[in-house]
Amino acid sequence: MEINIDYIPHKYQELIHKDQSPYKVIAAGRQFGKSLLSRWTILLSALKTPGRYWIVSPTIKQGKDNHWNAPDNNILLNTAGWRTYENSSDLAIEIPSTTGKSRIEIKGIENLEKTRGAKLQGVVMDEAAYLTEYSWTGVIRPMMTTTGGWAMFISTPNGFNWFKDLYEQGTIHSIIQKQPTDPPVWTAKLLKPPKPSRFKGWSSYHFTSYDNPYAKPEIIEMARLESIGKNTEDEFFQEYIADFRKVSGLIYKNFNRHIHVIDPIQIEDSWEIYRGVDFGFDNPTACVWIAVSPEGKWYIIDEYYEKKESSDYHIGMILSKSQNYPHAEATYADPSAPQNIVDWGKKGLYMTGARKDMGTNKGEWVGHGTDLVQEKLKINPIDKKPTLFVFKGCTQTIREFESYRWKEEKNQELNKPGVPLKANDHLMDSIRYVVVSYRKSSHEAFPDDSDLFQGGYY
Repeated sequence: MEINIDYIPHKYQELIHKDQSPYKVIAAGRQFGKSLLSRWTILLSALKTPGRYWIVSPTIKQGKDNHWNAPDNNILLNTAGWRTYENSSDLAIEIPSTTGKSRIEIKGIENLEKTRGAKLQGVVMDEAAYLTEYSWTGVIRPMMTTTGGWAMFISTPNGFNWFKDLYEQGTIHSIIQKQPTDPPVWTAKLLKPPKPSRFKGWSSYHFTSYDNPYAKPEIIEMARLESIGKNTEDEFFQEYIADFRKVSGLIYKNFNRHIHVIDPIQIEDSWEIYRGVDFGFDNPTACVWIAVSPEGKWYIIDEYYEKKESSDYHIGMILSKSQNYPHAEATYADPSAPQNIVDWGKKGLYMTGARKDMGTNKGEWVGHGTDLVQEKLKINPIDKKPTLFVFKGCTQTIREFESYRWKEEKNQELNKPGVPLKANDHLMDSIRYVVVSYRKSSHEAFPDDSDLFQGGYY
């Protein structure tokens, strides 16, 4: 079959196509050409090597809109005249390859679990910053165990989440440079030599909306000026410059890894140590270990963060880690799960439901806890340091501090508590359980009997 490939990549798309790394991470601004690059990365690979390929989007609707139904450029138009099969229900096509055929499917992360037994030859994680880390580590990567498949992660950033971690672990080929023009223009500067990778086989690129030769700089400039007027410059830099910035609506806006994240220090026997536990299954089960010094400084010294495991597995792992901290004072857990507290206690992991004042509704209680954590993050005017620190090895805790967001921010006029978004909150909840329950020493944690059995805990 004669195949007419109607695709001419711009110079930066071509640069990515020529990169032979099995894992490529591309942080790119809006209208860089991400969707086109995604499809042709899949199509060119599928023509050479038969197998199964996926384009994965945050939702199946988004994948369908971007890659199947887009009016001017979609996978059906890209393969017109030479695909051998199409299925609109499954959003799948088949095309010929050098020694057989290849199947290409468009997926949303909500339906990945149904096909987790399949083998994949290649995958594009489209808008990867808005996908879950588990969709890669727990579902897709294991599907390439026997195929030796490749993966490309392409997205605008979404704060300091797992996509930023992926970007930083590869060989970095380009950085953003501000051009001395009026108005200013931010474009990619190719690094020669590239910044070395932390992991073999990973390659990273950074491009802006300006780097698309078909982009109209005056339109981008209009968006920049509007962002200044609306005080949304971080949003502009994230969407157009593909800059990794703190997302809007953060709960812990004053968390700064340059201030709060420290190298581990010696924990003395005289310090109090507490654990906080948040239960989960599809969502992670999380545990933090917090050391409190006699001077009142708090240190998050260790963490546990796993999903889709049995209670026995979680208990065993937490108890094993706890051998490093034998003088733990108390463990506080989610008070809305009294049965879990009882069941885990029977298996040797004793805990108490986090303190909740009588008559406090959930919103007020959560808001009170986040306020207490906020206070500990503030810089003390006396010693010029915060009260709370995080050890550098607690990477999931750091990630959650930098991505924990409000769904609805608190309304001061109506005295209405804020509602956090139920995402990136498992270790944040674990910390909050300890903070709301702490009373200078374990002996003062529950000053009277009315609090001790308020929710049927123990």
